[in-house]
Amino acid sequence: GTFQTVYLEDAQGRRTGPTKYQIYEMYQDWQQAVSWRRDPGDNEDHVSREESRWSDNGRDFLGMFNLPRPDEGIWRRMGFNNATRGIKGLGVDFADPMHVLAVGPAATSLVVHVSRPREDPVTTTPFIFKIVAMPDGKLMFQPMQRTLAQDRCRDN
Repeated sequence: GTFQTVYLEDAQGRRTGPTKYQIYEMYQDWQQAVSWRRDPGDNEDHVSREESRWSDNGRDFLGMFNLPRPDEGIWRRMGFNNATRGIKGLGVDFADPMHVLAVGPAATSLVVHVSRPREDPVTTTPFIFKIVAMPDGKLMFQPMQRTLAQDRCRDN
């Protein structure tokens, strides 16, 4: 599968989406092979044979896409026509993540939905992480089963 959506969610269930996508890898692999044979003759007599093979392959970088559009999967925004394939590494920028985290980093979840194209209709699987601020100022992401808002609803 590939990326469907990414967002931050606070403990009250309020969501904020990214303002920019940064693709780590979007490329096209290619391969070509050429083989040839030459059998020159003199009055239909076989004189010699020449043949050779050559092949090459490579990877072309396809570019970087930045601006998200609302209400469609990330895979579609990146130019793919279905959710079966797409980018495999993605970075996202949020408008003001420190404002969202100011409510308390322990009160914010990061949710990443990835498509499951073998299922019909195509469904997604959420990967949920609790954002934890470390003493050195860095952020740590702890895997969770549910968002903080889902836990809060469940407890009430």
